[in-house]
Amino acid sequence: MAELLFGAQKGDRVFVRRTDESAVYGMSKADFDRLPASSWQFRERRLWNFAEDDIAGATIRKEGKTCQIIRKDKYKWSFAPGSQGIIKNELALEETMRGLAQATAAAWVALGEQNRTRFGFNPGNLQVALDLKSGGKASVEFGGPAPSALEYAAVTFDGQLWIFEFPSPLFRDVMNALPIP
Repeated sequence: MAELLFGAQKGDRVFVRRTDESAVYGMSKADFDRLPASSWQFRERRLWNFAEDDIAGATIRKEGKTCQIIRKDKYKWSFAPGSQGIIKNELALEETMRGLAQATAAAWVALGEQNRTRFGFNPGNLQVALDLKSGGKASVEFGGPAPSALEYAAVTFDGQLWIFEFPSPLFRDVMNALPIP
């Protein structure tokens, strides 16, 4: 493990030194500003750890409407009784589910329910809950756009809301492949 000491800023550079070396380096102010500012931001970015084969189905909610889909087999999806819609492409849906099973946060940005409004979370926003064969659930809720051009999303760990920036390619897949009501 390395320890870094940050020093003065000169122009668009910040001076940095490793404690086990005498050399001083410079890093861009933009890179420095992207470093975590709080210890909780160092949490592992992988949201959960299961295979897409562990997914039994999903519940998708948006604007008060709900749609449930069931995974019958690899690349075989159908609607649960009482749900309807169009599954445009089962291959794309399967790959999106694989992406959700392996989802990671691009960056942790806030903790706690009190931050919901600030990051664009409203009751009608898109929510995706993966139903696992074990009986568990893995849920993600989407908020507003981030300045980074990513979308804010939130998950709950140990009863606490964690808000993060959601990876753009996976968000695109969620919006295009899932049967959003």
